[in-house]
Amino acid sequence: MTMFQRFATFFRRKSRRRYSKRRIFSKKQIEYKIKLLDNTYATFYLESSALGCDLLNQVLIQLDLVERDYFSLRFQDKHNIHIWLDPVKKLFTQLKNGKSTYELEFCVKFYAIDPDQLNEELTRYH
Repeated sequence: MTMFQRFATFFRRKSRRRYSKRRIFSKKQIEYKIKLLDNTYATFYLESSALGCDLLNQVLIQLDLVERDYFSLRFQDKHNIHIWLDPVKKLFTQLKNGKSTYELEFCVKFYAIDPDQLNEELTRYH
């Protein structure tokens, strides 16, 4: 085999592998769909042992929010009652409904009395 043929087969194999790979999640990871304030959805995958603060931090990082005290996540229980997500409890124990995908809402939990006191301009628009 010539050097060119070896080179070509190497890249051919590599490109096949690159396109055939799929994102594989472990069985312990759970899908969480978060409804954002503009009615779009963001999807996150976390371990089943993750805490509520882990999911909230992932959402806040994606939205690039600095002032995190005003926002939180809430969900509906089996009686359709809205409950705020407890950041120190495990997600799996709070969201027991037997579904493979959990849906939560990203909401404003506290409103600032004077919006001019907000440090971040972006916080006003979320």
